[in-house]
Amino acid sequence: SSIFRASKSARAMRAIRLLRLGKVSALSSLMEQLTSSEVTVMVFELTKSLVVVLICTHMIGCAWFAIGLQVGEQGPSWVSKANLLDYDKTYQYITSFHWALTQYTPASME
Repeated sequence: SSIFRASKSARAMRAIRLLRLGKVSALSSLMEQLTSSEVTVMVFELTKSLVVVLICTHMIGCAWFAIGLQVGEQGPSWVSKANLLDYDKTYQYITSFHWALTQYTPASME
């Protein structure tokens, strides 16, 4: 029964997240209606796109770091090879974020 409660809680959390996304969409529509300048609309759309890219990069970077924390049968992970566990959480986050960003830009990790 505790598994059922945990599953129910997870579904509730997902529903809350979806409501937040609905609010963002509604806010986006409201901002588009309130702006009459084409430049303002373009800046707003650019900002919205940038926020989406940053959120996706954050999620990919965090997932990649979580995968790197797992010790598998194939040997040490990228986290242990890079000695990231010796650094603080900020450095670990920035390194993972940077890796995620370099995956869809022509940048380099070197």
